[in-house]
Amino acid sequence: MIVLQVVESIDRNLKNINFPVTEADIASTKKQFFKMAGIPNCLGAVDGTLIPIISPSGADEPVYICRKGFHALNVQAVADEKMR
Repeated sequence: MIVLQVVESIDRNLKNINFPVTEADIASTKKQFFKMAGIPNCLGAVDGTLIPIISPSGADEPVYICRKGFHALNVQAVADEKMR
């Protein structure tokens, strides 16, 4: 799958992406989110943006036209309570 390859590539190349994996890290993140925003059992907040790209050629070109009318990739990310 192309998406999996992209995610794995990003994970390999960006060393600042860290997901809480231990029970202690998960509990700490949930506690800090609740302290900051009053949201219980939250591990992250999702946000998104459109990244403009050069118009691709080929039959798939229309797929890359975003709702705002230009060629873009729709990117989503999850941030922790420290907005990382």
